[in-house]
Amino acid sequence: MEDEKFCLILKFVRRALSVSGSDIFEERWRPSAWTLFALSVTYAYPCFSLRFLINNYDHMSYEQLAECIALLITCLDAIFGIMEFLVNRNEWNNVMKEIHNRRFQYKSKRISELFNLYYDRNYQFCKALYSVYISSALSLLVNPVVFPDPLRYNLPLPCVIPYINPSEPYFYALNYIHQTIMIFVVQHGLIAQFGSLVTGIMSACCQIRALKIKLDELNEQIADPTVKPDAIREALGEIIYHHNCTKEFILLIQRKYGVVYLSMYMVCGGIVAMCLNVIAESIFSAATLLFMAGVFSIFVHCFFGNLLLIENDNLPDKIYALDWHKLDVSVQKSLKMLLENSQPDVLLHGILMPLNMSTFVSIMKAAFSYYSILSKKQE
Repeated sequence: MEDEKFCLILKFVRRALSVSGSDIFEERWRPSAWTLFALSVTYAYPCFSLRFLINNYDHMSYEQLAECIALLITCLDAIFGIMEFLVNRNEWNNVMKEIHNRRFQYKSKRISELFNLYYDRNYQFCKALYSVYISSALSLLVNPVVFPDPLRYNLPLPCVIPYINPSEPYFYALNYIHQTIMIFVVQHGLIAQFGSLVTGIMSACCQIRALKIKLDELNEQIADPTVKPDAIREALGEIIYHHNCTKEFILLIQRKYGVVYLSMYMVCGGIVAMCLNVIAESIFSAATLLFMAGVFSIFVHCFFGNLLLIENDNLPDKIYALDWHKLDVSVQKSLKMLLENSQPDVLLHGILMPLNMSTFVSIMKAAFSYYSILSKKQE
């Protein structure tokens, strides 16, 4: 059975991966010539960037140095994300199949409408995410035309292909094409990674909300004197089963996304730290945009992780609000086990740090303290 709304989200992720020829969700996917070419161009950039930094370190301004390092670690993060998709493609396919199959475990019309609502919101967010990333990619490509910079040969990115001097027209075109391919492959790799992470978290939130709907339906059955105790016991058993399935799903996405979350914290934290060194000297610089991009990425991940935490925090209250005093003792014991099992916090972790708004606030506090120290040093 196909879910049209989920298929829209999956097509979005597949379309982003297909830019690098890495559409692992295609049933018979195999690496193609374009896959090898696109990945080779992308993988070459960190090598060129390191060489460029080593050879030009003494002649670079701090702003140029920060920009080079920030772009380097962003590229490495995208490469890691694409390799994660390729190496563990079977596991990623299983995760997407789990997300797809979850809604068919429920037979309620209200829950079906709930999944439709969550998928609509998820897809709208994916489209907004795509517009943000693509607009930033296009701004990089157009920047040499609007703000020419002879020091970087009027190219989108500061580093060039070794032994190919961009001052020559043909060599300039070669460098520009290389950087264009690399930018679009990296941006679409980040889009696919970001979109799949948000889809997993949104699915977990939707499943917890579906449990609350099931609890409301159970309370209606308890209040109805015509409903037999066996029917109530069966409905409670179904809720316990779905709750266990939801917890297993959350553990699945934690195992799958934990390293990716850690990578995000390290990369975005590095970008923020490098850019603050430049912003302390002058706010109106290219580093400000990179800083905002790093903060945006951390905020969105922490925001969706916090949504899952809030959604699960309300679940024990929903269980306790049932008319449990009207139930048999055996059913009350089952309800007590469900209540105890729902009380631990559901936190996604980037191995070292939880994915919630407290972490985001802590990072921003540390960044502001770092900025204050640098500003005083400049004065």
